[in-house]
Amino acid sequence: YLKLTINLASIYRDMKKYDEAEKIYLQAIEIKQKKLGTGHPDYAHLKRGLAGLYWEMGKNELVEKNLVSALDIYVRKFGDKNSATTATRSDLATYYRVNGDKTKALEYMNTVVDADKAIYGENHPEYIKQLENLAIAQWVNNKNTEASANYKVVLDKTSAYIDDYFSTLSETEKTKFWDKILPR
Repeated sequence: YLKLTINLASIYRDMKKYDEAEKIYLQAIEIKQKKLGTGHPDYAHLKRGLAGLYWEMGKNELVEKNLVSALDIYVRKFGDKNSATTATRSDLATYYRVNGDKTKALEYMNTVVDADKAIYGENHPEYIKQLENLAIAQWVNNKNTEASANYKVVLDKTSAYIDDYFSTLSETEKTKFWDKILPR
């Protein structure tokens, strides 16, 4: 039931019906809290989804609160070297970078990149994406030499990925890939 309602919330979010989406998220969080408590990873997942919705709604104070809550749960349940933990920490880093706490953003992204390197290895697209986010954090912190070096790695690895795998992708996968890396 909750999975279906969250899917509905995602549809509302895409339709910019934020109040309806928020209502569903809050209801789902309440149900999950009663059933599993506030320390369960499913609860954290809902909090992270709600944070994304609040980001789109411009409710920044609620974005940070929900991301910090989700991150705390993921760290306690899974540790620092877990994909849910690093993805949430990356979301927080982006939040801090956009909202003026550049130093904290850089600190978080360094942690994310180190963990994702251990989780995925140096050639995985998720690691490359986070290395790009680190380069952005370095750039806004005026660490241009480090940012430039990381951007070069990102571009080289992206180019290698294209050379090695792009031809094997379906047309739909190629479109998704290009949409994802086009800003890069």
